Amino acid sequence: MKLKRKMYLILMMLGTPLSVGSQTVHDINAWEERKAEALKHMPEVVESYANSIGCNVSFNPRNFARWQGSPGVQYIALVVLDEGCAGGSATWRSILLALREGANAKLLIHPGYSLPELTSPRFPQLIDSISATPHGVRFTGRVADADDPPNTPSDTLNGIIVWSGTEWTFR
Repeated sequence: MKLKRKMYLILMMLGTPLSVGSQTVHDINAWEERKAEALKHMPEVVESYANSIGCNVSFNPRNFARWQGSPGVQYIALVVLDEGCAGGSATWRSILLALREGANAKLLIHPGYSLPELTSPRFPQLIDSISATPHGVRFTGRVADADDPPNTPSDTLNGIIVWSGTEWTFR
């Protein structure tokens, strides 16, 4: 008898709709407004973090793309910085920073994907741009030709950015 009663109670609970508030149009619009506001602050977030890991940071907000890949990463940003803060043209390089959305759509740097050593040394020292495409995030960079003067690469290199599981690299 007790078993039948337990089964009956379980079936009743399963058949009872849970009262979970559904999202209204107002809720969705409010979320989208918070997200748009967070994107306005994206340059500050990126530059602040980049200045904490290097010097002479250069960031163009157009070098920011929606990422659809690694877990927990929604965007990537391209910055150029002097990694060792030693000054000099041979110490700066392009690196990728990963961002995720936190509470209320606030953008945060995802440090597990944003350290300089996580951008593969295979990337060109100078990456000019990144952009989201239907096939992934593309980059355009420059590598040195044999005839180029020091620190002025002229050959173009294009590719698709990928997360290998241990670093940002390209194919």
